[in-house]
Amino acid sequence: MCFHQRPDVVGRYLFAVRMKDIPKMEHLSQLQKLCDQDVFLELHSNSKRPVSNDWPNQGKSADTVLSRGNNIGLILGVTSGLLDVDLDCCEAKTLADIILPLPSATFDRGTADSGHYLYNAITTGPRKAFTSADKSTMVELRGDGAQTMIPPSVHSNGIRLEFTSFSEEANPIAYEELLKAVNLLAACSEIAQNWQEGCRHELALSFSGFARKHGLEPNFIMQIMQRICQIANDPEVEDRLNAVRSTFDRPLETLIGFSGLLECLGEATAKRIADRFAALSNKTRLKRAGLFQSVSGLQNTSHLAK
Repeated sequence: MCFHQRPDVVGRYLFAVRMKDIPKMEHLSQLQKLCDQDVFLELHSNSKRPVSNDWPNQGKSADTVLSRGNNIGLILGVTSGLLDVDLDCCEAKTLADIILPLPSATFDRGTADSGHYLYNAITTGPRKAFTSADKSTMVELRGDGAQTMIPPSVHSNGIRLEFTSFSEEANPIAYEELLKAVNLLAACSEIAQNWQEGCRHELALSFSGFARKHGLEPNFIMQIMQRICQIANDPEVEDRLNAVRSTFDRPLETLIGFSGLLECLGEATAKRIADRFAALSNKTRLKRAGLFQSVSGLQNTSHLAK
């Protein structure tokens, strides 16, 4: 019997064909939420490397790149109007949602030490990486002159990247403001990496004092402190929070601050952290009441992890 005499069969066959196209349609819809311009790149299979050496000038539509069947990249910065914060350690990923502004989209490969926050940018700027004592990258802000591998690409370890959120509530952000937030994230990530037994009480007091001197609000510092304790499996959370409380009960001039970081962490690490805090205000004191609204949008805490 011919198919035109069996409409139920025809329906099933057409449905099967459509089902094959659904993954691509979903991916295309996701990519078009990011940008509907020709800013996507064909990457080598299971690789972050662009197929074209002239990739900054070889942006294609999402549909075109998806049809090639290889990995896909996104040109960042002025070309797409997008910035990417690449979270390269578990400390940065765990702290990111309480320090960084609400992103337009997030994605990762399902591991504790990887993640990406994408932002629509008012202004753009160059790539800036933040490293720890062993020179490993903790977090990176990618912009002009950079590209990033995005879903549905497959990482070199065989894991497929997946989008984890899209937000219509995210506001466009200036590169300079996002850079301030990433500086703070890098500083707090390095504190968390050095949250060693034997000096945690002193480090909590020193960090709280240093953060207060740079204008951070007590509730914000307590959120960071709680998350650091979570990262380090520190059982004395209440003691660390009391360190924050006592810091705000004392006169500013009596606080330990940098000298305590120096004693607990050593000169090189303390200086890196201090330099990143200094970048929050570009050497200009910010009003405490507006700090985490202007730097990282934390007055709206609806996106915080519970």
